Amino acid sequence: MRRWVLGCALLGLVGCGDGSLIWDPPEEPTETGAAQLRRFQSDNELVSYFRQEASRTERFSGDVALEDSSDDASGGAGAGAPPGAEGPAADGGLQGDADADGLGHSGTTIQEEGVDEPDVVKTDGSHLYILDSGLLRIVSVGDAQVAEVSRVELEGGGQDMFLIGDTVVALTQEWSWFYPDVLFLADGSASGGGSAGAAEGDDAVAPTGPSVIATVIDVADRAAPRVLSTTRFEGNLVSARMIGRRMHLALAIYPHDLGEVFPVGGSRMKSLTLKAADVLPNFECTDASGETITGELLTYDRVFRPADPDGYGMVSVISLDVDAPAQFHAIGVMANPGLTYASLDAFYLTDTQWTFWGDERQTTDIYKFAYTETGVELAGVGVVDGRVLNSYSLGEHEGRLRVATTTSTFDENGFSSGNHVYVLAQNGEALEVVGKLENLAPGETIQSARFIGDRGYLVTFEQVDPLFTLDLSDPADPKVVGELKVPGFSTFIVPMDEHHLLTVGQHIPDDGSWMWGVQLSIFDVTDFAAPQLKHQAVLADGAWSEALYNPKAFTYFAEGGVVALPVTIPTIVAFDEDVMIEDDGSGSPPMWDAPMYRDEFQGVVVYRVSSESGFAEALRLDTRQGDDLWTWWPSFTRGVFIGTQVYAVTNAGVVSASLDAPEEPGPSMKFEQPESTEDADHWFWHMMR
Repeated sequence: MRRWVLGCALLGLVGCGDGSLIWDPPEEPTETGAAQLRRFQSDNELVSYFRQEASRTERFSGDVALEDSSDDASGGAGAGAPPGAEGPAADGGLQGDADADGLGHSGTTIQEEGVDEPDVVKTDGSHLYILDSGLLRIVSVGDAQVAEVSRVELEGGGQDMFLIGDTVVALTQEWSWFYPDVLFLADGSASGGGSAGAAEGDDAVAPTGPSVIATVIDVADRAAPRVLSTTRFEGNLVSARMIGRRMHLALAIYPHDLGEVFPVGGSRMKSLTLKAADVLPNFECTDASGETITGELLTYDRVFRPADPDGYGMVSVISLDVDAPAQFHAIGVMANPGLTYASLDAFYLTDTQWTFWGDERQTTDIYKFAYTETGVELAGVGVVDGRVLNSYSLGEHEGRLRVATTTSTFDENGFSSGNHVYVLAQNGEALEVVGKLENLAPGETIQSARFIGDRGYLVTFEQVDPLFTLDLSDPADPKVVGELKVPGFSTFIVPMDEHHLLTVGQHIPDDGSWMWGVQLSIFDVTDFAAPQLKHQAVLADGAWSEALYNPKAFTYFAEGGVVALPVTIPTIVAFDEDVMIEDDGSGSPPMWDAPMYRDEFQGVVVYRVSSESGFAEALRLDTRQGDDLWTWWPSFTRGVFIGTQVYAVTNAGVVSASLDAPEEPGPSMKFEQPESTEDADHWFWHMMR
């Protein structure tokens, strides 16, 4: 695939040279709820389907013909699905050796035991690994010091990474920018040099659009890390999981982003020739010696389409052995990619909460991929009513998938909603609903869910927080066992033990103020039919935390009995419509009639936590850098525990303290800021993650 260009076509309304608008509303297919994936049988069929779906979204009034000139004889070849390595190796482990206190260290929050998830900060107990835009920083900690021992420059901007023993797998992203390649003039001549008008025979297969780059790094010598391989896949990162030393990636691919299929120019366009190679993504793999392999990531026979058309976008599931990255295995679905969930037995993909054309879905398709010796293969397809909130709304147990969804409508009668739990079991190639629990908490929506063994927990919200306890021991007959209503709502649920749940969520003041805050709660579910709120800690009104929507920002270190989360507490320092706020030297211009905030605190808050005694604030680590306390905002903040030491890590530096002496500041360091224009661009991109 050649350079992708968004161009003006993505703007929705496009202006012609004469000032008129050339907008044709897309014709949407009807959502029938049919659960089926169909494999493409030829390049011609794939191109025809793509042309059909792209035409629905075509925003130009000109008559554009996408000529089909694909060649089936050349379709099956390509390096996109080479033989894979053997099955997953033994789990590299998420915990390091125990320190002198015997407590070990915290790890990234994961949903399923044995299925690792990536993050921007990892630790092995003696070092911090920090993915900072285009850099991997390795920072030594301990012995009353924090010091950067090495760094690895990466291509693209930082997204996520895995740490497996002495190996780091960094996932970065490169984007394409908005420059149209070709304008076809009325006489058919081309202006500019782009791929849509490229000469015949241009068969380059290296990625030239937005790409996800997987860089495998040997960090056995922390002071001298070595890049072992760099593999570039065309697409945008959706999600990733690691089982043993095999990584599973889900990538979103939007061929040409309309810019090259429908170049800028409206009715002046020339008919285009479209081949399967223009639609399917490519890859490039470079090993430590510099040898590079390029090819097609997918071929037509590795791509499926849903029975209900879902746009021209594509999601690719790639399985890659960390020790043999060129031997990856890929499979694709031409549909709008949504959520991923992975157990030790299967990898699941759902479509999005919104259709490709911008409407809320009434049903959600679920695709199940079974692990094989080489990667994944399609195992089953199912459909449920409603929309799925996030990956924690799915959970597999004893081969059955539980899914929590919300349905809602808004019409002349107002807003109405309902919440549901479905249990799906595989029957041949179908994921069939074998049990369901429908219409919970009418008028409310799901805010969090968690499935643990034979039990389920559901939190919905409208004015108060109902926590539902669910008995899922009989898959054919899921039941609500208990219900508890408390103010506010939880957005993330962590099991502390068999009888207690730890949650983080929104605190809503009793006076109805809009200054919602952050609260931690412990629920006692010993009596499953009568759950109780046992303990609660409320941070200041108006407080905000990334952990409210990103579980990886929530660090629960059960061995140490502590929890850390990033928190920002703002203070309104001026709000007077009759008084101009003068320049205070911060560089911000004077403003009229606007509330001005200054962060009272920005950093990591740490609590000691137990089911018996509840919460006791242990310490706060302020992560602000420099004198400009008005505007600095980190792109990420993580709390990390190593023994009794706590580290607050941001893209700007590391600060620390000891749980044994919280009043005494520990060692810290401020990262050197990028100086070159290129580095600054990476820095800006990362600050906007």
